[in-house]
Amino acid sequence: IKCIFRTVVSNLLVLHFVGILLVVDALVLTVLFAILGISFRGKRFIIWIFTPVLFLAFDYLTDSRYYRQLLTRFVPESHAVGALVYSAHFLILLRSLSVALCLAEESHRISDGTLEHVRITPFRLWKTLWTVLEYAFYPYSFFFGPIVPFQDWLDFQDGKTNPSCIRFAKLTGRIRPLTVCSLLGRAIRLIFWYHFWYFVLCFLYPNALFMYAYFQPSRGRLSGFNPWETAGFSAKPVAIVMAAHMAGIHFYMLHLLFYGIPGLLSDLELFLSSNRRNIVPSECASSHSCSEHHSSNSGKQDSTDSISLSQARICLIPAPPSCVAHVALYSEMWRQVMLHLLSFDRGLYNFLLRHVYHPLLPGIQTHQGLLRVVFHTSALVVPFVFVLVFHSFSYANVIWTVMNFIQLCAERILKWAFRQTHFGVLLRQTLSSSVLEYGVFLLKSLSWIFSLTAFIYFRFGYEVGTQFLYFAAFTPRKYSVVSVLVLRCPDSRYRDCRTMWLCRVPYWFPLQQPILRRKQHFS
Repeated sequence: IKCIFRTVVSNLLVLHFVGILLVVDALVLTVLFAILGISFRGKRFIIWIFTPVLFLAFDYLTDSRYYRQLLTRFVPESHAVGALVYSAHFLILLRSLSVALCLAEESHRISDGTLEHVRITPFRLWKTLWTVLEYAFYPYSFFFGPIVPFQDWLDFQDGKTNPSCIRFAKLTGRIRPLTVCSLLGRAIRLIFWYHFWYFVLCFLYPNALFMYAYFQPSRGRLSGFNPWETAGFSAKPVAIVMAAHMAGIHFYMLHLLFYGIPGLLSDLELFLSSNRRNIVPSECASSHSCSEHHSSNSGKQDSTDSISLSQARICLIPAPPSCVAHVALYSEMWRQVMLHLLSFDRGLYNFLLRHVYHPLLPGIQTHQGLLRVVFHTSALVVPFVFVLVFHSFSYANVIWTVMNFIQLCAERILKWAFRQTHFGVLLRQTLSSSVLEYGVFLLKSLSWIFSLTAFIYFRFGYEVGTQFLYFAAFTPRKYSVVSVLVLRCPDSRYRDCRTMWLCRVPYWFPLQQPILRRKQHFS
């Protein structure tokens, strides 16, 4: 009864806020992928063949189908509804794919008799359908995420606390204390950051500054590589670079709310429920092997290690993102499973971990020689290809993905060379610690420049990203933007934010230029 009630209420909410098309979209995709999962038991590669085709097909269909729906609404509401529809649609695709892959595996194990405890019954379609629909229409994360794999949903509903569930829960920050003080503190923090950033946006206009040169006509050739001056807007190079950094912070603030509010509501429902499921066992709560490290920068252990047994619960929604201002290494954003933890979108990381990397893991462990290299390379490349397909093929997204891949490979190669080659040993023995720290700082600064440029392509599109790249590389100033970024210490980035307060755009220019783009994940 609870399953049916939750599904019906979620459908009514979607009907009220968006419309019938999104409900039909979710129903059709969920049922279609569920049928694929039951039909192709043990043959997940067939599902993966259908998936890119459906992603690309719906990528073109949504441009006309949903935008025609938006035209029937008032103009002030169109962009908000468009963001809801675009984000929810492709999250529906991810959930449907997770359902298909999970059902295919469970159906295969049931038919072989290797599954002792049958949590879902693929051959009793009515019960399975309601379980899948409840997962597909889970209200807290329906529109903006974060994504929760179907396997985690089943484990959460069954109250599983085995080592495998705890390991995945710790990787995504889903083990949290559920007390009145903790929930109230999280709510106060979310409210505070919402109002604080709303106040900041009354004075800072990072998105508007980047879209200004794109929308304003040229007023003469004041500078061949400075589109802001060409459009008649004068700003210091450092101010424009800091606008790019503030745009990244703004993107983080949005996802802090998008991921923090659903997690708070879901944890509140779990806290108010009368059952005592999902409690972390004492041997795992106190075991060092179960410990988690949030960020390599802070070096602090996960807070669940010091939580009493009665307070630590395995929650459903992953933890919100870590602050981008504390991320120094690029791999802390694009974190692979062979490293420790993804910092920003833990839900997407868990999805890639379960459905992309783990199926390739047996090939890495069992094969040797060339096949092992092929499987290891596939495990590194396929997640990037999947993220590109998920975000749609466009010039900006292709550049963003390629820059991400190059950045991660370069970082891993440099780490390997420094730790395991003769040249790295020679550097450690010859250079002093202060010189090595300065060299690491230069590399991190270059990494920050590369990441910032990739983010501008991702967030604002190909034209604005190319403008920023030309501006950063060829600005005819005494000190180029690149030299400013490389030679200044990280603390100066925040001191230079003062120049942003002096950058005024016309009062008629929108505070946040709305861009109808698929739900995106910062890197």
